[in-house]
Amino acid sequence: MKAFRVTLVLLLVFALASACTGQPKPPQETDQIRSSETTEAQLETKEPEIEEEPQLVWSLQQEEGIKSIAAFGQTIAVGDNIGVNIYHLSDGSLIDALPQRHTAEDIGFSTDGKLLAAGLGVWGVYLTQLTGDAEPQQLIGGFNGRLAFSPDGLHIATGNRDGIIWIFELDGLTEIAALENPDFEKPDKKSGDKMVSSIDYHPSGKLLAATHFDGAVYFWDLEKKEIIRTLQTLSYISSDSKVIRFSPKGKEIACVIEDNYEHFIQLITLDDGKIRGTIAVPGKVNDFNYSPDGSLLAVASSQATTIYDVDSGELLFTLDQTISTFDDMPTVLTFTSDGRHLALAFRWAKTIELWELPVD
Repeated sequence: MKAFRVTLVLLLVFALASACTGQPKPPQETDQIRSSETTEAQLETKEPEIEEEPQLVWSLQQEEGIKSIAAFGQTIAVGDNIGVNIYHLSDGSLIDALPQRHTAEDIGFSTDGKLLAAGLGVWGVYLTQLTGDAEPQQLIGGFNGRLAFSPDGLHIATGNRDGIIWIFELDGLTEIAALENPDFEKPDKKSGDKMVSSIDYHPSGKLLAATHFDGAVYFWDLEKKEIIRTLQTLSYISSDSKVIRFSPKGKEIACVIEDNYEHFIQLITLDDGKIRGTIAVPGKVNDFNYSPDGSLLAVASSQATTIYDVDSGELLFTLDQTISTFDDMPTVLTFTSDGRHLALAFRWAKTIELWELPVD
């Protein structure tokens, strides 16, 4: 079994380092969901016999390339080269078009659905009230804005190329923290290493993960305002990369791993740092996400859109799509709030699809 190039450093609280420090000892076969040597053909043969398959509900094409996606209630929002469009979940009809000053590279709804934040390629992060006619408010400036709403709906975390994580109270938009990573002051760090590519809150709201261009994910204790551990994932992170997700139940993280041009998602428990399982993915991971209840993991890759059972690691579904060119690749995806649908978008084909999943 191959040893993954993953380094996990524990400074406080969780013992995550035991599984992934240095050249790690691979997990035992009994601990794995799927061996790292599982091939795409093997994945297909292990797909269980299920009478129902996901069904395409609707598909629509935009005039602009799509960079980001989010869902809330009965709506789906996509960020593109000129703004954010919000669509009805039922039929894909347009609800609203929110123009932005630049490409909406990252978007998200607040927990009550009343706010939409957009991280722009230029001009930082803007916050828009979806009720009323108030003008969008700029939270931060700079290039390549990134954002995440806190689970309790009280705060929003933002970042950009500067590498700082700014946190604001939503009530009054008061800045309450500016988290500066001391690692970026070290002489071995390059100027571009500190750029933030993604931000993710733990469901408790007490922990925040920030992914940077140095290939690492830094976990912040928000009460102490300090980094408690570091996860070294990939040697290079692109501006579109999403390499970790906290599970909705908060007990583990899903982490993208690349090894010798093969692609995997490792499930790592937070209490003891063990690699609970490894899921082989048929192509390069563009985006991935948990279902709201944490039971499913959907992956948009360069070869397919696949959906896995999180507990067992079984490949449940491969969406009926034809991916023959670069334009055909799904690039971003999200589950709807009820977990019954999967929305995905194709950046270069400028297309959005909504799939309905079989009901248990």
